[in-house]
Amino acid sequence: MDSSALDGKQLSIYYSTCGSIAGQGLCDALHKMDNISVRRVKDAVECQHICHGPHDLVMIDAPLIESFHCLSGPESCVTTGRSNLVVVDFDVRPDRLIHSLDVGARGYWMYNDPFESFVQGIFRVARGLWSFSPQVRKHIEIREETARYHPASVRTLLGQLTGRQAEVCMLLAAGKTVKETAQRLGIAHSTAEKHKRTAMTRLGVRRAVELVRLMVGQDRDENPAEHGEGADSP
Repeated sequence: MDSSALDGKQLSIYYSTCGSIAGQGLCDALHKMDNISVRRVKDAVECQHICHGPHDLVMIDAPLIESFHCLSGPESCVTTGRSNLVVVDFDVRPDRLIHSLDVGARGYWMYNDPFESFVQGIFRVARGLWSFSPQVRKHIEIREETARYHPASVRTLLGQLTGRQAEVCMLLAAGKTVKETAQRLGIAHSTAEKHKRTAMTRLGVRRAVELVRLMVGQDRDENPAEHGEGADSP
């Protein structure tokens, strides 16, 4: 394992954990490492208060990611480059994954990943590189230094849609408005609306809320297809 940290100095982490057994176990394991310093952060308010201090990573348990509204702001520690963000989850939830990538996460790992691989991954992120769990990589594509959720990796239900229709649906399921979805994909609002309506027709739903429920239910109930590529950057 590359344990050289950042040019030989100790890796400093602010970690906000949801208090689960898995999160506590991960925090304890990191504490035991000689080249890592971990400070527990109880919530977004404390994180925002201390993020100007010297540190290399902000690490957040995925169930808490939506509560860190500060990460979406133009002056957030991640947006301004003061922090590198790693999200840790129990399983691959597209809504959380999309939101995490939206706010600038460079790493997304699972609690059940091998600890040594996880540590290698967070050191990569601390150096400004991408690093994703093997369970996450199939859902990610990286283009021109931008990581995004790969719609081709979703379930058979979305196989009825074109790639763009599926992408619009997944962003809507992640809580984006049609306007935000259009901006994220770089398409016209009317085009995003057309993709949404066509997808609703193909999937046999009449209301947008039914489409969102269908997408969320699909992602929670089925296993992801083995499709798509994603990898850590060199």
